[in-house]
Amino acid sequence: MPSTREKIINILRAFLLITGLGSVNAQSQHDLLSGQISFVSSKNVYVKFPSTKSIHIGDTLFLNINNQKEAALIVTNKSSSSCVCTPLSDIKFSLGQLIVSNREQVISKSPEREKLHEEGPVYKIEETAAVRKDSTKRKQDIFRGRISIATYSNYSESSQKAAYRFNYTFSLTGTRVNNSNLSFDSYISFRHRTNEWYKVQENINNALKIYTLALQYSFGKSMDAFIGRRVNYRIASMGAIDGIQFEKRIKHFVFGTVLGSRPDLNDYSLNFKLLEYGAYAGHQITRTNGFNFENTAALINQMSHGNTDRRFIHIQHVSTLFRNLSIFGSSELDIFKKINNQGSNTFRLTNLYVTARYRFSKKLNISGSYDARNNVIYYETYKNDIDRLLEEETRQGFRLQLNYQIWRFISLGCSGNLRMQQSGKNESKNYNAYLNYSRLPLLNAALNLNTSFLQTSYLKSYVSGASLSKDFLKGRFYSELYMRYIKYQYNSFEYAFNQKIAGVSLSYRLNKNSSLAVYSEKTFDNQSNNLLMNARIMIRF
Repeated sequence: MPSTREKIINILRAFLLITGLGSVNAQSQHDLLSGQISFVSSKNVYVKFPSTKSIHIGDTLFLNINNQKEAALIVTNKSSSSCVCTPLSDIKFSLGQLIVSNREQVISKSPEREKLHEEGPVYKIEETAAVRKDSTKRKQDIFRGRISIATYSNYSESSQKAAYRFNYTFSLTGTRVNNSNLSFDSYISFRHRTNEWYKVQENINNALKIYTLALQYSFGKSMDAFIGRRVNYRIASMGAIDGIQFEKRIKHFVFGTVLGSRPDLNDYSLNFKLLEYGAYAGHQITRTNGFNFENTAALINQMSHGNTDRRFIHIQHVSTLFRNLSIFGSSELDIFKKINNQGSNTFRLTNLYVTARYRFSKKLNISGSYDARNNVIYYETYKNDIDRLLEEETRQGFRLQLNYQIWRFISLGCSGNLRMQQSGKNESKNYNAYLNYSRLPLLNAALNLNTSFLQTSYLKSYVSGASLSKDFLKGRFYSELYMRYIKYQYNSFEYAFNQKIAGVSLSYRLNKNSSLAVYSEKTFDNQSNNLLMNARIMIRF
């Protein structure tokens, strides 16, 4: 049993692992800029923001996956309100997913800012009451929303029936409703497949996913109360919390409490048997020169069926140093767990994630991350799974990416990703490279060439591809053509499995508030031919 002195040392080690840079300036999570995925192509992911003024090419954008805030995208190009990004892994992105930048929101009083508000919605997972520099004037009501209807069809020669999937998303944000202190935020999706409506009838939560549905009331400038389902980005790795949250800000310090429950692990519905509560404290400094720094520490108690089965310390760090270095890190240190009715106070570092990006110049930047996280589950009600959970090892991952702007319209990048376990099993290596020519002569189109190699314990794959994209009618019409060649080599087979893929995507902006997109992809291989047909209509208001 560790002594009290050893426990304190372990806590300090975990804290210094994230915050070892010392005392610098901080960035308030209230000011973090959030957006939504507006389009997904074979190579790129497009993210819509209220403004990209504070975002730089090479920045890392984040996505919540399995209740973890994970680096997901790298910005390769941008316009005034959208970013073109390349994925950092094989994450499956979908329209409307919420994306967060470590950059702060830039608030301007210029006419361009007002025009931006009219052209599209601001999607923020967390939005506090905004006040003009002139504190005597209150910000006017702002309502922004989006409705998206999409269909995904898969036709295969080896299958008698085509597969159809439908996805409906709805988001609505209101700031200072009726010129009051009340704001709200929501993001909801509904997905189902043909011939599987019985699953929806059995459990509506198989199709209905509520990611955000919360009310916010601001007590002046320094205190906020939230009720509903909400992700608190000061304690990001906890994911969504169903309940009540309070936050008080005193100069450079912030204090908060949470009381609620975790979403159900199976269908993401309400589950009041999984209660949790805790408190957090942080220190933050935000300055206009871009030198930002924030540290947050939280003590959280999680329960199952009325019994405490986990207590842990959460530590998070966010900083932007010298406008060139951006860092995000989070960790969880267990201080109590209960398995098979036996409580234990053994200290254990269960989760650790760190990502950093350094911008050497306007042309060159490099980013890297270290990932050692587990899905920690101690629930006493899951006794049949205890042995498996105890044997589960921490997965570790290293990623390094480099981007270089060769010329004004030509850029290249490469990345490497290594994942492994302590036993050496399930190790994977992934290497990627791309060359992008954003403005080809004569065609005035963008050309992208890319290649990748993946090696796991059972598979090797090689992918090479090219895409050509172009805007028409002053950006109202967007088109993309692409081709890919894929070679799979399974360790259990002597022969290689080859695929050729050709695809086209077209999108048209009907007006400033609505757009229509269609996408088709044909797969050719030595076993069967598949055809994917997708369509989406999006309306903003």
